[in-house]
Formats: sequence, structure tokens, C-alpha cells
Amino acid sequence: ADKTRAGDDWESWRWDYATAAACSHRKKDDLQTVNKIIDDTPQKLRGFVRITLASNCEATTPAETLDLLASARKDLEKVDPSQQAHWYLALMRVYAKVSPEAALEVLSQTIAAINDTSKERQIDCKTTASNPPVLSTWQLQRDYEIPTTLLETDEGGVLNAIKSVQPADIRAALRLQLLTMILDQQQKTDKGLH
Repeated sequence: ADKTRAGDDWESWRWDYATAAACSHRKKDDLQTVNKIIDDTPQKLRGFVRITLASNCEATTPAETLDLLASARKDLEKVDPSQQAHWYLALMRVYAKVSPEAALEVLSQTIAAINDTSKERQIDCKTTASNPPVLSTWQLQRDYEIPTTLLETDEGGVLNAIKSVQPADIRAALRLQLLTMILDQQQKTDKGLH
């Protein structure tokens, strides 16, 4: 377990570093080096680099952001299925800011990844300290945020997608996060009116 965690930490550091380096070169308009950094990143981490670069690097143009997200979407198809749902959620949140229609498509992929992962989870249902239940902490629940802007695009589609999530705890986390975000927005609106 410690080896696995150390490997995960290394990979996280690797794509974080690649993203920072790529963004630094993008700010200098050195697109060739940006592409080389992404290409030199291990294939299983490239999608993560592209998502993080698209969401965190202000220097990327809207067209570049869409290209990065489209490439990341293809990359995620090759990622370990146990990590796909998390990254599809991250991808969907970035798409929601730049292309809500594409975000709805990614929501469908996210739900499929969640349901596929849940089939594997049924084999090993044990919850441990390293695998706590989704609803046990606020941080775990926050991983399941869906942008409320998607409701404005297709409320029925979003609600039906959430309804189709098979693991009850994840379905509950998605609903809870959506309600929380709607209430937060409503409170901000109410404060702005007074």
C-alpha cells in the first residue's frame, strides 16, 4: 500500500511539474516547448497535464483550451479505469466554463466511468482508512461537484444523468453537491439584492 501511495504521489508530482513548466513556456509564447513537455510526459499522465493546463494557465487562448480539453478527453480513454471518473469530473468542470454542450457529453462519460468503477468496487466493498466511504468527509464529497451552469443548459438531462448513477453513495454526493452549490448561489444573489 505504501509503494502504491508513493507511486501515486510521484505521478501527481510529475504531472503537476509538467503543467507548471508548460504554462511557464506558454506565457513566453513558446508553443513548441509546451507541446514537447506534454509529449515527454508519460502517456497515462498527459490527459491530467492537459486538463490542469487548460484550467489553470491564464496564458492559453480559448481555442487552445478547447484543443487541450479535446486531447485530454481522448487521453482519458486510456487511463486506469479506477481514475477515470475523477478526471472526467475535472474535465467536465473545465468544459462547463468554455463549452457547456461539450460538458454535457463529458457528464455522460463521467457517469459511465462512475458506474464501471462501481462494478469493480462491488467485488471489493470493504471501506478502510485508505478507502473511506464517499459521504464520510466533506472533501470526498467535493470531488463530486457538478457545475450549476449545466442545469441552465439542460436541467432535465443533468438530473437524469445523476439519477442513472448506480452507487447510491456517489449519487447522493452528486445531488448534495449540486444542492449546496445552488443554495450558495441563491444566498449570494439574495445578499446582492439587499
